Amino acid sequence: MVINNQIKKIFAAVLPALFICGCSVWGNFSTYFNLYYNTEHLFNEAEQLIAEGRTDLFAVDQPPISTPANQKLLSVIEKCSNILQFHPDSKYVDDALLMLGKSFYYQGNYLKSSREFEELLATQQESDLRLEAQLWLGKCQMKLNNSAEGLQTLKKVKDQAAQQEENKILEAALIEEIKYKISIKDYTSAIQSANDFLKVSRNDETSAKVAFELGKLYETVNDEEGAAAAYKKVLDYSPSYQLGFDSRIALGEALRTAGHNDQALVIFEELSSEDKNKDSFDRINLEKGITLASLGKYDEAANTLVQVDTAYKGSQYSGAARFELGKIYEEHFNNFDSASVYYQRANSSLLPPEYLSSVSKKVEKFKKYKSLINDLNFSKKELTYALNPDMFVKDSTAFYDSLNNADKNKSSSSGQVRDNVRSERNIGLDIVPNVTQSAQTNLSKAPVKPTVSADSLIKKIVYTEFELGNLFFTEFNLADSAYYYYIDILNNYPNTGYKPKTLFVLGNYYLSKGDSVKADSIFNYIYDNYKKESIVNVAAGILHKPLIDLKYDPAEDLYAKAESELMKKNYYTSIRQLSDIYNQYPSSAIAPKALFAEGWIFENKLNKLDSAAVIYDSLRAKYPATEYAARITSKLDFYHAEKKRINDAIKDSLNNVQKGKEQTGVQDSLSVMGKKVEVNKQDINNKKGIPPGFRIEENNNKADSLEQKRRLLNTRDEILLRDSLLRKQESVPKDTVKRKIRE
Repeated sequence: MVINNQIKKIFAAVLPALFICGCSVWGNFSTYFNLYYNTEHLFNEAEQLIAEGRTDLFAVDQPPISTPANQKLLSVIEKCSNILQFHPDSKYVDDALLMLGKSFYYQGNYLKSSREFEELLATQQESDLRLEAQLWLGKCQMKLNNSAEGLQTLKKVKDQAAQQEENKILEAALIEEIKYKISIKDYTSAIQSANDFLKVSRNDETSAKVAFELGKLYETVNDEEGAAAAYKKVLDYSPSYQLGFDSRIALGEALRTAGHNDQALVIFEELSSEDKNKDSFDRINLEKGITLASLGKYDEAANTLVQVDTAYKGSQYSGAARFELGKIYEEHFNNFDSASVYYQRANSSLLPPEYLSSVSKKVEKFKKYKSLINDLNFSKKELTYALNPDMFVKDSTAFYDSLNNADKNKSSSSGQVRDNVRSERNIGLDIVPNVTQSAQTNLSKAPVKPTVSADSLIKKIVYTEFELGNLFFTEFNLADSAYYYYIDILNNYPNTGYKPKTLFVLGNYYLSKGDSVKADSIFNYIYDNYKKESIVNVAAGILHKPLIDLKYDPAEDLYAKAESELMKKNYYTSIRQLSDIYNQYPSSAIAPKALFAEGWIFENKLNKLDSAAVIYDSLRAKYPATEYAARITSKLDFYHAEKKRINDAIKDSLNNVQKGKEQTGVQDSLSVMGKKVEVNKQDINNKKGIPPGFRIEENNNKADSLEQKRRLLNTRDEILLRDSLLRKQESVPKDTVKRKIRE
């Protein structure tokens, strides 16, 4: 059996003293071999397993330890407890306390862990493990969210470790400090601590890891130059193959982001030329393709990315290559159909985690684009049919004719399609456009007769074009395409509710083009003409003008002017201004009030009852649910009923006159009519509530002609109509006219 150096030292120190010191020395010797040695061995194995499972040096939340590691820690805890219980006077008490505290820490029991370290510091005053125990106590304090005390403990450890040249403990304290600063997103301080670490570290392997993490920290604060320097520094240490490879990839990415595309391309070409990297050619060529695109070499970039897509199917970098191809087709070739295909394929592929969110957003964006385009085309076709029914008949006839022709040519077209598909595959794009299916799809869409009005279709077209314009402007970054749709709305569909919003986004279009003069002109137009639209205050903010009270109603000012004219007895001027309110602002809450006031003036100030009735009829028809309509409904109904009754009476009387003339002569008929009128007069005068001034008085001069009798009946009609309104109207004293109008 091979005896290690530590055992040799024990033998050298212990054996000569066995015969001198007796039982105490023998106790330490037996404790070491019977208990401590096995415990330390188990603990080292457990730590090795834990380290293998925790590759992220600065992760705040480390993954849980594996079952084998935990089983070993349980044995360590048991054996250390035995040392403390059965060998409290041995020289291994401090070692046992330290291992016990670390074991609890790895298990996540930070409170128990901290107690073991505190006991070591309190009882083992001469131990050379005190500084390490302080380090772990600080780590426990940080885990227990006692960061203030933990940072203070770690600072003491750093100062003391620097004095004693305990670099390993100093490095560990700095790493804990960096982890905390990352956790609170204080990246600037974390960068400073990482650089401090690299200055004092003597462990090349750990330094390489810290330098790599430092590069990621620089990227977090968008310092690509600093990131590139950090990744390059990794290669100055002794990184593992994987860390060195990852650093070179990250260095190329950082250089590309910083605008050093040529340098980045050199790095990726060097990586692709090394056979040791053949298992990572998919990742290398992906980065190479992206870099070529950054250099504006889009055809070469597309070919490189297609190679990744076709040669490494199933790789997550193949999925990423599909996404990058979609970007090239979208942003540089302006081929939205091909871009959509690649995004869909990327969405159904394995992807690096950083691509997941971007791919889903692209898929949703293109799904929205295709939906809007289809809706727009369909709505425009329906509008054409709605405005030109003959066109629907023509297209329907052509559709059914095409079905017959399609059946005849089906076999020959299928052969041509197969040739086209093979051609597409040969150029490496791996897109299989099913021409047959596309043709059949188009043929299967028979013309559809519109089921809604042309106005409804126009509203749908305007909405769709507005959404398309916004999509191009904000998400595709194609301002000129957005301009096309905005201008089409304003030129061809100006009388819709989208006009102010469209003008506003058009103003932003001109701002994006640097034409502030045109932009300000549009914003001023919005400010002056759309004071009831919420968009007006956005324009006001851009123009640095006062905000508009959106509850302001310009009809209120007109009503106040009309009221002023009424008080001056300028009745017709007041009526004209009240009428303007209804005509200009029919949706205003003041409009029904203005109609009521207009009718009130005709009724009470001008005694034009027929005119008043006409106005009241409009009020009730246009605003039936308002209080003003309710106030005139009963007397208006009575007015119309009375007018009908009187007209019927006149009609009957004239009919009787005509009959009498035919039977007994004109003179007798007129005599009968006169008696009828006299009876009607008496009935009217007997009605309750007729003011004396409006009674129909007896006329002693009998009418001697049909014209005279008709005139008499018309006079009675006017009196009855006036009477019907007078009996129903409210009494309005002169001194309350203004209050009535306001109500």
